[in-house]
Amino acid sequence: MEKLFTDFSLSSKNELLQKIEKELKGKPFENLIFQSHEGITIQPAYTQEDINQIPTYSIPKQAAPWQTISEIIVKNNQEASKQAEAALQEGADSIFFKLDQNTQGDLTSLWQNIPIEQVYLQVPLSVFQKHADSFPKEVNILLDFVSENLLLKSWDASIWTDVATVFKSHPQISLDINAQNLNEAGANAVQELAFTLAIAVESLHQLSEGGIKLADILPRLRFAFGISSNYFMEISKIRAFRVLWAKVMESFGQLTQSTYSNTCFIHARTAAWNKPTADIYNNMIRLSTEAMSAILGGCDALTINPYNQDNTDTFANRISLNIANLLKEESYFDKVSAIPEGSYYLENLLYELVQNSWQLFQAVESKGGFQKAFQEGFIAEEIKKVAQKRLENLDAEKEIVIGLNKFQNPKEESQQSGIEFLTLGNQ
Repeated sequence: MEKLFTDFSLSSKNELLQKIEKELKGKPFENLIFQSHEGITIQPAYTQEDINQIPTYSIPKQAAPWQTISEIIVKNNQEASKQAEAALQEGADSIFFKLDQNTQGDLTSLWQNIPIEQVYLQVPLSVFQKHADSFPKEVNILLDFVSENLLLKSWDASIWTDVATVFKSHPQISLDINAQNLNEAGANAVQELAFTLAIAVESLHQLSEGGIKLADILPRLRFAFGISSNYFMEISKIRAFRVLWAKVMESFGQLTQSTYSNTCFIHARTAAWNKPTADIYNNMIRLSTEAMSAILGGCDALTINPYNQDNTDTFANRISLNIANLLKEESYFDKVSAIPEGSYYLENLLYELVQNSWQLFQAVESKGGFQKAFQEGFIAEEIKKVAQKRLENLDAEKEIVIGLNKFQNPKEESQQSGIEFLTLGNQ
């Protein structure tokens, strides 16, 4: 294959920086360097010399394009069923029915007109225990015990016995390591990666002690991440988690190609915290770039939430699905893979995230694992520091949210609504 750009000479890093300084016309080069919320120093330019100085990571290619998943919060079974049928007709690959404490009635009515293999039920542990006999064995169940406990005042230690019990008796159950609440609380990418890893490792240890073999646990894990607007950071976050999970699998003596590929299913969901209710149509653009980050990062499944956070809004749901359809059917994102591979900037960002996240993960482990670190307040306090800094930056316009703190719509009655971080249980 003929190489492109062979007529162009490559500049050294030093030559490139000299050219940048010339273009700055006397302004300090250091003005272009900044610190991310992750504590990573972001340079204005990267070259081959930068990636020559760091190790490269092998990230397995995806076997298939991502699944587009519509999530439906079940309030009324009949209405939820109709919403699911419409979503599948408009391009969704699968449906996540999210059940809560108010779930009532015959659950089979939810998918009476939908192929069962396209249905997932995301269920809090307490709901599953209450309605265990109502769940048929042929339906896929995602047991969401993580997000539920992150909102409690302490991580409920008794949960592990309950999870182990239902895990043993219901083979259709997968554990949903749903760490989106970390993102919604304001965590940076390093914290999301480290704390999600710590939750997963805690789960492996606790369920193993509950008499379940690793070989039975690993294929039944799924990970969920919130994706916000820091485009390149979010791409690198998903890639970094795959590298980190491989390190964990290696430490457990489980690092084979098939085991690794089958135990790192990543479901990306667009974030809510950065979708202000002021000037809401800007959120459509944010959803588009967040979806691109998730896909380029290599997610296995993608949910694009409504731009107005209203899961019952027919128009908003259609826009969400059309974003995914445009990226797949018109932009051909499903025809390529590993797009970030080899990028000078993204490979450096990947390296920094892996190093910093592993260090923080080890700090959590030194405290006795995620549960103890959470109960001591370490997790919530570390995230709260970042969330407060984000809000300070927004107030000072050091970070911009279009329509909220810059280029505001004068017709909007309030420009102060929308940026609210979730409060973790023990904050």
